[in-house]
Amino acid sequence: MTEPLASDPAPPPGALAGDEKLMPIVVYVLYLLGWAGGLTAIVGFIMAYSLKERAPDWARTHYVFLIRTVWIGLIWGISAALLIVLGLPLTLVLIGFLFLKVAFVILGLLSVWVTVRCAVGLIYAARSEAYPRPRAWII
Repeated sequence: MTEPLASDPAPPPGALAGDEKLMPIVVYVLYLLGWAGGLTAIVGFIMAYSLKERAPDWARTHYVFLIRTVWIGLIWGISAALLIVLGLPLTLVLIGFLFLKVAFVILGLLSVWVTVRCAVGLIYAARSEAYPRPRAWII
């Protein structure tokens, strides 16, 4: 291994800071692209978990927010799926249609909720500001 020469340019002082600013934005975009197939949201979720510990404080708030978005969304998504599974056989006695309607309302609201959370978080991340309430359930 050779010693660096004195004439080698040093990395710019803001090089790492650019990556620190970019990564939360990348994860938000991956979440939003997840509506097209879901795989990018899973990749973003894994990235959020892996980047959280070594991120600066302002970025850590975004990763906490993103991770909680997935877990809370998963709870509501599973609830809607259970209502669908329960409602399908009950359509024979007509009450199942109510279960299905509630399930699809939950899924619709869930998609709006995730999109709004990602859009608001993206605005804060683009400004390099900490997310003010990363543990909030609504926004």
